[in-house]
Amino acid sequence: MESLSDAAASFHRIRLPAAVKYGPVRVGAYGRAAVRGSHDHAGLFYVTAGGSSYGRGVLLRASGRTYYLPPGPGWLLGAGRTLHWDALTANTNWYQVKNFTVRWRYYVLR
Repeated sequence: MESLSDAAASFHRIRLPAAVKYGPVRVGAYGRAAVRGSHDHAGLFYVTAGGSSYGRGVLLRASGRTYYLPPGPGWLLGAGRTLHWDALTANTNWYQVKNFTVRWRYYVLR
């Protein structure tokens, strides 16, 4: 097992509007290696209301583009209709996330 010499993480959440039911949610991150020409990378993960990672994460590669997590189930929303996700890197990888995109589907009664 590889030991972590350095680690950096960012923890994010967004509160979604009230709904009768929630469909899939999806998070994407736009970013790139902070040092040009390096192969540094990071990871993006959904986090459950209990604080553990859900499903497989996605690797945020060195090239500047948007990387999306696979759609997650609506039950990932915790108390207060809040979706949580983390971005992290370790072992002297330098990575910049410029922005996140969050998409969700929800149903309301009219």
